[in-house]
Amino acid sequence: MSAASEPMETRVESEPEAEFPPPDLVAPQLTIRAVLTGMVLGGLLSFCNIYSGLKIGWSFNMSVTAALLSFGFWQGLHALFKTRSWGLLENNINQTAASAAASIASAGLVAAIPALTLINGYAWTYGVLVIWTFAVSVLGVVVAIGLRRQFLLVDRLPFPFGIATASTVKEMYAKGREAVARVLALISAGVIAAAWKLIVHFAKIP
Repeated sequence: MSAASEPMETRVESEPEAEFPPPDLVAPQLTIRAVLTGMVLGGLLSFCNIYSGLKIGWSFNMSVTAALLSFGFWQGLHALFKTRSWGLLENNINQTAASAAASIASAGLVAAIPALTLINGYAWTYGVLVIWTFAVSVLGVVVAIGLRRQFLLVDRLPFPFGIATASTVKEMYAKGREAVARVLALISAGVIAAAWKLIVHFAKIP
């Protein structure tokens, strides 16, 4: 068969899909308000994690929760007082700090330390708990540096919490109305849960 009779193959080069929303490399990232917001939210969410850990034996990453709450707060201030908009990269710094603080429950505060107290009746003092938590946190950061290089940069393994948080944050800034609806749903659920706990608590009082 001649070369002329062979079917001609046409190559269609597909254009790379544009990221939406496009990355903003000019907007501020590591800002004071981003770090402080993450610290405040992380401190509040750490109580939630310790409670859920003692209640059901499981704690949560809290990255998505911190991203939604900070978005609702700062974008609300932006709409009311025309402050600087809460950027995507700032929100990423915020959720990182908040997740790190909220995950402190994994330092034995909901498993090993309560179990030790139940076994021998010894309750750790506040100072000892602070030293223990600080030491475990430093150890975790040191170990995570090596694990990150191998698992994320070399092996390119997907990080479930990171992927979920990145997708949520991108969707928030791509679809602002849906993000506001999610924030309102999150706040409404929290208010309803708090009201229910108060009703149940005071209903037991004669």
